[in-house]
Amino acid sequence: MRLPVIATVLFLLSALVVPSSATTIAELVANGATLDGQTVTITGAVAPPVLNTPSETTFNLQDANGQRVSVFGKGSAPTGGSTVSVTGIVGYKAPDEEFVWPPLLHAATW
Repeated sequence: MRLPVIATVLFLLSALVVPSSATTIAELVANGATLDGQTVTITGAVAPPVLNTPSETTFNLQDANGQRVSVFGKGSAPTGGSTVSVTGIVGYKAPDEEFVWPPLLHAATW
């Protein structure tokens, strides 16, 4: 009787683990609404501004075409111009009548 219960619990817990999927910055910019709330991994060059405070680090990650995604996380700021891979949760806000909000990554690690 215990084995089926343990198997069921393990199965349900495995459903809670959401693996990150590798995507490009261009895909993230184009599909922010679809990817909202998902964990993704992107790679790009660190572009200014790079802000490092005791509680949070913020920087932009840029692809070869100049498309950028803002990154928010904890840890030491990467060096400007360096290429890094970042894993984080996609944040998206629908455009309004005045502004199209770009997607961002929060709770990010690099």
